[in-house]
Amino acid sequence: MLIGNQNYLAALQVTSLLIEQIKQHQKENPEIIKIRKGVEEGRIKEFQIQKHVLWYKNRLCVPNVLGLKKELFRETHNSALTTHPGSTKMCYDL
Repeated sequence: MLIGNQNYLAALQVTSLLIEQIKQHQKENPEIIKIRKGVEEGRIKEFQIQKHVLWYKNRLCVPNVLGLKKELFRETHNSALTTHPGSTKMCYDL
């Protein structure tokens, strides 16, 4: 119950630990290390680094690690943070 002229502002940010795992694997992947170097030197423009994570346009660069990919598909498909609007949309989002 609000009394008087009080204002409240609240924000909720939900994040996944999966991005931290992807970031760690990016640091160990030779191909991604090479791309990151090109981005940092200004030679590669298609990619960008945001919060120490490599992105291609608006897509996260996921290293080719089987366990990591399985976890990504599992979270995308079953997570409480996502909805399942249909397989076509889900695959496009991935």
